[in-house]
Amino acid sequence: MEAFLPWLYARYIYPYQEERVLGSGYELDLSLMDGSLTPEERVNFNKSREFFSLQAFVLGLRTGIGLAESFQPRRAE
Repeated sequence: MEAFLPWLYARYIYPYQEERVLGSGYELDLSLMDGSLTPEERVNFNKSREFFSLQAFVLGLRTGIGLAESFQPRRAE
């Protein structure tokens, strides 16, 4: 899964995030931040964004699995 998550981020999550910024209400904030980052800060921001996006994705998977298990009928003992 170590190789899969960066691939997923680069090919699916990041493009999805970039597409959804317009009309989200965060355009001004992101634009102000984008203009004030140094190149080193931009690298750190991009890695942080990747990390937290992937953690949110994995949390969503785990939550979905947990919800699916909670709706399974329990066996009578």
